[in-house]
Amino acid sequence: MRTVAGWIAIAALLGAACGSSESIIVAAGTTLVDSTFLDPFIEKFERETGYDVKLIAAGSGEGLEMGRRGEVDVLITHDPAGEEQFMAEGRGIQRYPFIRNDFLIAGPPGDSAGIRGSGALEAFRRMKDSPFASRDDQSGTHKKEQALAKAAGVELGKRIRVGAGVAITLRAADERRAYILVDSMTFSHFRPTLDLEPLVQGDSLLANPYSIIIVKPLREDSSGANRSARRSSGANLFVSMLLKEAFHR
Repeated sequence: MRTVAGWIAIAALLGAACGSSESIIVAAGTTLVDSTFLDPFIEKFERETGYDVKLIAAGSGEGLEMGRRGEVDVLITHDPAGEEQFMAEGRGIQRYPFIRNDFLIAGPPGDSAGIRGSGALEAFRRMKDSPFASRDDQSGTHKKEQALAKAAGVELGKRIRVGAGVAITLRAADERRAYILVDSMTFSHFRPTLDLEPLVQGDSLLANPYSIIIVKPLREDSSGANRSARRSSGANLFVSMLLKEAFHR
């Protein structure tokens, strides 16, 4: 990977050549968008580089499909198996490890299923007949929920299929006094407004690693070649600076 200074120089040359600012499109997990984790960095990036960043909240499955269609320049996802398949298909230029943000299982204070302090798989076994709010959207969180239920050998009989992002699903769990699998970052962000409590955390099975993927542009005709080069330069610069920022946090 080039240095950040190198990408800034390339971006400046390309920007001068086109005479206007360029946009790059980033699809990130709803967790990162809802928690505003990326906002300070994006503001700094736009200010220092002149690029405009269009941030799209998308579950990992949806984001990877957008990448396959060439609709985004950068992906930030947390679906290791899906990411590996994406790279194997030749749709990504490079994939980098980003942050780790563990999952936890939250639930109502009364904890009717008695999962507090248990391991992740035992918690799923105890919750099988209790209300459970599911994103049900093929996001990284939804796929993790499915994987844990399968490993525990259970079907969650009272699953509430929300079909939405993490913020809405958290609200549904809170209102319905249901259990929920949620990442620790988002739960901490919304916890002051919720009655839900963190009941199971720290299990290695709840690891939640994120990756950043630079998406390979779809083929363009000669009229779009310059724009593609500017977008590619912007994507590389965005990723370089974001990884540097994350390393120093």
